[in-house]
Amino acid sequence: MIANLFEHIPFIRRMAFMLKKVRFAKHIDFLCYAPAEIERIQQTSTVIQDTLQYGELIYL
Repeated sequence: MIANLFEHIPFIRRMAFMLKKVRFAKHIDFLCYAPAEIERIQQTSTVIQDTLQYGELIYL
């Protein structure tokens, strides 16, 4: 998930924050980043590269 609101939430707390706000019908793996963070790490993180290529991005 990519959202500007994550800029003010520590990375370690973002998943818990989202699980309180959004109910998923089944288990999914997700990461929560601010847009600036994605821009900064997408060239060096293979996890982010694979997600951008094969995963689904959810913009909030």
